[in-house]
Amino acid sequence: MKPGKALCLATSLWLVGLSGAEADCGPSAGVAIPKVPPAAQRYVAGQQGPSGGAGGEYCDTNDVHPAFRLASINVQSGSTIDSIGMTFDIPLGDVDPRDRGVPAEKLCGGTGGSAKQPALTLAPKEYIVRVSGHYGNTVGSLYIQTSAPQFRNFGVQNPTSPGSFDYIAPEGMVIAALVVKACTFVDAVGVILQPRPR
Repeated sequence: MKPGKALCLATSLWLVGLSGAEADCGPSAGVAIPKVPPAAQRYVAGQQGPSGGAGGEYCDTNDVHPAFRLASINVQSGSTIDSIGMTFDIPLGDVDPRDRGVPAEKLCGGTGGSAKQPALTLAPKEYIVRVSGHYGNTVGSLYIQTSAPQFRNFGVQNPTSPGSFDYIAPEGMVIAALVVKACTFVDAVGVILQPRPR
């Protein structure tokens, strides 16, 4: 195996270029994002990554509630990925006490960039199956593919970036949510894999 690559045997995913540099994030950045204290941050079943720069804080997206379904993704970008917004469908009649008071929308990142494309909206039985991108200190580009298939590119494609990632859902699995570290920009992105609903 070549240096800079790691094979995740449990999910058959290749993660390419796992190094990155510190990006500015903190009170001086002037952007408030949902934050999970480091002690409370944990990996959840099926989580891969995140891959990207070393800066940013975890956005509260990785604690996926099993009853929730990813309904749309909205990415704001310019020369880099500024923010990622996700909307989840909460089923009617959901009485799981863990789901009470949980917002159906998550926004991770800053307020810059422009919505050059409309939100990627998923049909009822459509799922994310691939997420890839390039990064330096922050994530510069993002590619998302669905089972429909729909394809979207966000940010600026730069194959000479120091790092890249490519998460592909194995047969029978879907990408149920994204794991995001962000502050003024999106610093790193990962995924959460779950079995494909029947």
